[in-house]
Amino acid sequence: MVAVKIVELAGAGGASSERIESGLKREVDILKNLHHPCLIHLIAFKKEQTRALIVLPYCAGGDLFDLATSPCRSELVQPGVVRRLFAELVSAVLYLHNNCIVHRDIKLENVLLNVEQNSLLSAVESNKAVTTLTDFGLSRRIDPENPMLTTRCGSEDYAPPELIMGQQYDGRQTDAWALGVLLYALMEGRFPFDLPPPLETTDGSVAAGPGTRKSGSARSRVKHRIARVEWCWVRLDGWKGARKVVEMCLRRKDSRWSVREIAESEFVKGALNFPLERP
Repeated sequence: MVAVKIVELAGAGGASSERIESGLKREVDILKNLHHPCLIHLIAFKKEQTRALIVLPYCAGGDLFDLATSPCRSELVQPGVVRRLFAELVSAVLYLHNNCIVHRDIKLENVLLNVEQNSLLSAVESNKAVTTLTDFGLSRRIDPENPMLTTRCGSEDYAPPELIMGQQYDGRQTDAWALGVLLYALMEGRFPFDLPPPLETTDGSVAAGPGTRKSGSARSRVKHRIARVEWCWVRLDGWKGARKVVEMCLRRKDSRWSVREIAESEFVKGALNFPLERP
């Protein structure tokens, strides 16, 4: 089975046709050159008059957002499982950075599971990749000698302070921040910069999990908390090693871990002591 991504070439949402085609060309060029078991790969590409079709592998298990909000979350989101999934993701992102590519949209929804949830516990015991990082629509190549970018993109819940404050940024550093947010969300079942429960937002709604829709005032508070790097742990049990990774990622860029440092951490290193294979 395959999945087909359809890109409408006519300008929509304020984007010009030229910008869409430029981004599409960049995305397809990157997809053609990805060779890692945990990265999506291009099967076929066809450009029509009004749209483009990108044919990709189909991943049967949904995405990490589905897993984080699953009714079976307590059974599946265990430290050993998360360690394996996160180690695969870190390996994929490190591959990108080593090849001068930044993803810029790492989030739960863009990490797919190659197996259905009911097969997850057995899948993490195998040498076949369980995750696939996808959606390279915002990715781009960088010059390691001059890596600074200015285009603000990606999801706000995963945006670091430098993006929130409109500063130039190094996409490798923003990818590392997003990995920290993603790991926290899997561990805690909520985003790090949401108000800690049982605190309430100004509109009276209670801060909740990653699937919660935020009001305008709550979104504003999230931005302020990100800019101040103001977050805390809610669950205090377990997750040896993982807490250290999050704490070293969710900090200002000058002291933030690189993806290579994440890969060398106690939590990640050794989780993949065998060559991964494509599913």
